[in-house]
Amino acid sequence: MGNVAKQVQLALSSEQETQLVSLLLSSTNDVDIDLLSKKAIISQFVDGRGLACPQPLLKSKLALRSVQIGDYLYLVATDPNAMIDIQAYATHANITSYHWQSNDPTTDKKLLHFLLQKG
Repeated sequence: MGNVAKQVQLALSSEQETQLVSLLLSSTNDVDIDLLSKKAIISQFVDGRGLACPQPLLKSKLALRSVQIGDYLYLVATDPNAMIDIQAYATHANITSYHWQSNDPTTDKKLLHFLLQKG
């Protein structure tokens, strides 16, 4: 197992997204998740902070359309119901999901993190 930030490669569409995702992932240094691929590629990011459910799920479903098989979507959300929605969707859609919690480094509020691997 290892630190998530060290196991991923960012392939996002903008430098601003890349910087934000790097900041968010670096704030989770104590999270140990063993991603199966040697260097997981995060190709899409959904910032669901401040959005009420089901918005984080709906935005994730749209973003997953452009994720290549084997790559990951990274979602952050603040609504506690996102945990239930995202996990149920991942199970239903046969998507590998990893999730953990931390404090948002920009607001210090509770933050839910999800890595969804398109299979």
